[in-house]
Amino acid sequence: MSSDNAESAPRQPAAQPTALPPNARAVFRSSTVLLLVAFFVAVCATPFAWGATGLQAVYVVPVVIIVWTLRRRTTVDRDGMVVRTVWSKRVLPWAEIAGLRLTPKAQVYAVLRDEAEIRLPTVRTRHIPVIAILSEGRIPDTTVDSTEQQDAPTADAPEEVAPGEVASEEVAPEEVASEATADRAADVAPDTNSASTRETDTEAEAAEPAGQARE
Repeated sequence: MSSDNAESAPRQPAAQPTALPPNARAVFRSSTVLLLVAFFVAVCATPFAWGATGLQAVYVVPVVIIVWTLRRRTTVDRDGMVVRTVWSKRVLPWAEIAGLRLTPKAQVYAVLRDEAEIRLPTVRTRHIPVIAILSEGRIPDTTVDSTEQQDAPTADAPEEVAPGEVASEEVAPEEVASEATADRAADVAPDTNSASTRETDTEAEAAEPAGQARE
């Protein structure tokens, strides 16, 4: 029954990846919490800033924080990447990007066809899957490969004895010689004791006639 049902059941087609909309994009920017930090710095600096002439320059600090937070970003869409820093902007089409380079500090660099590297602001290793989807296969998702390698079960290899371990279990010739010498010494020891016993008995027998002669 089960085999008949399996044969009669229609085969379902493999799931096809959904097409991205034309306006699909992802914007990677700094956390907006930094804006609250800039506002807090401005409020705390107000009593100090108006205490004397020229101290108003302290407001430059919160302004720099706001500009740095709002300006630095990386925009990724179906056409490529737009890298914005505090002072510059650069458009990188997918045709100019050869791949991505990841650093141990989770930073991401775009490697161009001419082997030049451009750091992608606010982009981290966890954002690679999103970039791979928006690139439509031009940029591979390297995080999936590393995860599969970590999760793949490893076959239990038969235990093999290392040559060093085999040599350590064997008895060295010096040890065999020392054991043989000890066995021989053990065999000779009783003979020596018996010989000394015989000499003692002989001396005792010789001493008895001498004692009787004196009496």
